[in-house]
Amino acid sequence: MTLDAPIFNWTNIEASDQFARQFGIYAKGQLGRLDYRVAINKPFVNGLSPTAVTKTTGEAVAVTNENYATAGYFNWMFWDKESNKLPFFVGSYLGAKKVFNIGVGFYNHSKASLYKTATDSSYQNQFALGVDAFLDMPLNKSKGTALNLLATYYNINYGTNYVRKIGILNEHTTAVPTATSWAGAGNLQPTIGTGSIFYLQAGYLLPKLSNGTSFMPYATATYKKFDRLKDPSTQFGLGINYLLSNHNAKITLEYQTRPIYTQAAGSTDIINAGSKGQLTLQTHIFL
Repeated sequence: MTLDAPIFNWTNIEASDQFARQFGIYAKGQLGRLDYRVAINKPFVNGLSPTAVTKTTGEAVAVTNENYATAGYFNWMFWDKESNKLPFFVGSYLGAKKVFNIGVGFYNHSKASLYKTATDSSYQNQFALGVDAFLDMPLNKSKGTALNLLATYYNINYGTNYVRKIGILNEHTTAVPTATSWAGAGNLQPTIGTGSIFYLQAGYLLPKLSNGTSFMPYATATYKKFDRLKDPSTQFGLGINYLLSNHNAKITLEYQTRPIYTQAAGSTDIINAGSKGQLTLQTHIFL
């Protein structure tokens, strides 16, 4: 429904996978109203090897190894059933279904982070746990209105003080901290880290227009509390979809904030110094 997924729901994106995909074997299916999927995967090199890690600032970093990773997701479908033919869910049925699900998922990869200090080093496990509730339902079928709600909680432990910074379509190529941004240049921000993340999105499909198109405004809110950062962050997003042909052709305009962190010289504290905004216009065509 939104411009894109919030990214932190893919906790290893482009680090030990290729856009959320790893080699492995999986099993999936549905037992009544229970939808399940489990996997044993082989993460692969898409980042630094242990010998290339020189960071000794007391922050764990992701490394690669030969250990298998295990993952699973289970959700209970109270109303209409969703298809699990593809690995991703639709996200918004625009009133075509009445869906209410509660799910839980996990990812575990042993010794996939390396923690180094000036005098010692150790490998640490990566473990992520997520819980979500999803509601998508028609409100007035004759008018074509619908409601979309998603609430998620993530608890992530990727090693001592682990933080990963990501900037979507970032125009700058360096992640070196600057005086104005600890995350680095461009739209980099602390996206994934050891700690907790709360995420909420809500959208309302307005009545269809006479030409068959419709508008769907939405809002998002994200709260992150990472161990490495002294202060938590709260960020918001406001957007609107112009649905020319449902999800087959649409235009999305979204304004989103991101936190700006700074670190004073000689201090280990990384503090929240405010936020910046980003406006994105996107055209989506699915053939």
